Amino acid sequence: MSVIDRPLFKLSPLTTTAPVALVRSALGDDGRILSVITAAGYRGLIIEVLGGGSVPPAWIARLEQLVRAIPVAYSPRTFSGPTLRSTYGSTGGELNLRRMGIVPSGLLDSLKSRLLLQLLLTTEADAGARERAFAMFDEPRTTGDRRGFLAGHAEVRSSGLAH
Repeated sequence: MSVIDRPLFKLSPLTTTAPVALVRSALGDDGRILSVITAAGYRGLIIEVLGGGSVPPAWIARLEQLVRAIPVAYSPRTFSGPTLRSTYGSTGGELNLRRMGIVPSGLLDSLKSRLLLQLLLTTEADAGARERAFAMFDEPRTTGDRRGFLAGHAEVRSSGLAH
């Protein structure tokens, strides 16, 4: 029997998770909602992108500011298939987003991506660990180990719950 190669989190039932915003992009949207994300106390952001990896070009300036302040990842709003990684290089395309440091979520939809980022921020995973955790969802696969992405980071202690 093989183990699914996915992150394992150990949290106490009383653990408060980090707040992560979820924002859906839309054609013609100017992105003004992005200007209140950090002021509202969010510690991370998931962007639900157009197709497999694009946002309106008007979002770019605000995203550049956000990515310097909080972790940002993008998920497709199609609810199936992977996020694109190397197809579109125009302003707002996924190559542009990745150059800014925005992480693709692989096969995860936006709701699952939000939960993963909440858990990663709650366990104080650094940028490299966050990127590795999302990369685990690039394609279905199995291995025998799902602990490596948080190696060297403190866990939030559990009272017998391992989720």
